[in-house]
Amino acid sequence: MRAAGLGPGRRRVVFVAAGRLWLADLGEHTRWVSEVAPRPVAPADDGRAGAVVDARVTASGLLLAIDRGDRVEVATFGRGGLGRVATIARPAGAADDDPGVRFGFALPAATGWGPVAVRVDDGRWDVVGADLGVAAIAATTPVHGVAVLGGDPALVVEADDGRRLALQHRDRRALLPRAGGALVAVACAARLPLVAWATPAGDVVVYSLAHAAAVVLRAAEEPA
Repeated sequence: MRAAGLGPGRRRVVFVAAGRLWLADLGEHTRWVSEVAPRPVAPADDGRAGAVVDARVTASGLLLAIDRGDRVEVATFGRGGLGRVATIARPAGAADDDPGVRFGFALPAATGWGPVAVRVDDGRWDVVGADLGVAAIAATTPVHGVAVLGGDPALVVEADDGRRLALQHRDRRALLPRAGGALVAVACAARLPLVAWATPAGDVVVYSLAHAAAVVLRAAEEPA
């Protein structure tokens, strides 16, 4: 199951599970879950059906990644229905257990839907965005997110030592601060220029790329 973000109202969550898009109401007196988009998603022009593999809530509605076997379609979903905005071709079966899709943020903020990265093969990801064409970026370490900084796309990857994150651009790599231990969990925001990581000791850091500094730092408590 993958959380997509907050839906309409302050206590609703949109998430993806079993290829379906769902809306959960977390109100104080009600607990319900309803299907937003059916699986399979409406067939494409060639008749090939697809499944929602990830989604994010954006300022203008939902942004979906739909796997159609030989390609991934990026689409918006709102009151006007499903609208395809980008297509990335890739070999069938390239996703395996990981859908190979990462959502991210732009700085300055994108005028439309934010950047999306799709794994094409083991060493290459394609990045698309409303204010961007298709950019191919090579990555040999785990990819956790994607960003467009001043119009330049970059993947949020683990550095070779596994103790820090890095921004992998097409022609260079910029390292973020080193963590106090190995990275055991990483998150990349889809609307704000924030990344976060945690270590086995329980340290949690939220790092702002806009400020080039940690904005939240929780150090593990020493045992008594």
